[in-house]
Amino acid sequence: MGMRVSSLVICSIVLTAAVAWGKDTADPAALMARSDAQYYYPTQVGLHDLAVDLVIDELQNSPVGKLATISYYYVNEDRQRFAVAGLDDQYAKFRDDLLGLVDPLSNYLVPRASTNAFHGLDLRVDRVSRQLAGRPDTTYFLLVGTASDAEAMVKEYRVLLDAAGLACQVESVLKDGSRLMARIDNTRVGEKWCIHRVTTRMLVNNAPQWRIEAVEYAQIDGFTMPATITIRQRNALNQPVKGAQDWTIRLTNYRINQGVAAATIPPPPAPPAPPADAPT
Repeated sequence: MGMRVSSLVICSIVLTAAVAWGKDTADPAALMARSDAQYYYPTQVGLHDLAVDLVIDELQNSPVGKLATISYYYVNEDRQRFAVAGLDDQYAKFRDDLLGLVDPLSNYLVPRASTNAFHGLDLRVDRVSRQLAGRPDTTYFLLVGTASDAEAMVKEYRVLLDAAGLACQVESVLKDGSRLMARIDNTRVGEKWCIHRVTTRMLVNNAPQWRIEAVEYAQIDGFTMPATITIRQRNALNQPVKGAQDWTIRLTNYRINQGVAAATIPPPPAPPAPPADAPT
């Protein structure tokens, strides 16, 4: 899975802005706060413990697919993980491959609010004029987040916002100087928005390729949660890329707020108490 392209992109997507553009358009903090009011975050409507299984359709006829049980557990940002069970020693080497495939999907299952995802970045807002294929807007707002840590893997995020306040394009500038560009398509769910499709442009052997992740949602115990996630790779002619597998991942057996994740991922140990004679 390389450098987990999806994680870089999705962390940027949540940097969306206001519906009403006024003087706050120059204030990154105000834009992010209004952004967080636009998008649907399960943790803001009561989700505090999540366990779900992932079924990969393309593997169901293989020994690995028949044996492996892939699950995701979430209590909070510090207590979350994917796990693969059921693989014996003969197939254990495939565990890391499966984890690499599903790891970026946590950003769809429990998206992070922009104010949390970009804490500590230096932010600015630029007003730009641009025309994008298939979009009527010509005026956009570019929200730029720059890492102050010179060793950060992602040096800069650039999120292009349309006049309605939704992200339509994200660019990640990496430490090595390379760039990842992604188009964002959103879908309305009730009064909120969720990410429907992320199309990331990459260069592979100096040839452009597109990784397309699409999400379909369902109502699960009163929460809007992913039901199916598809991953496709296409070339410049919109044809399947030779050697690149398409994936269809179904989210099943949701257990929400049942304490399953908390029982699976114990809390970290409390720090040791200071000696009685230690200065306060």
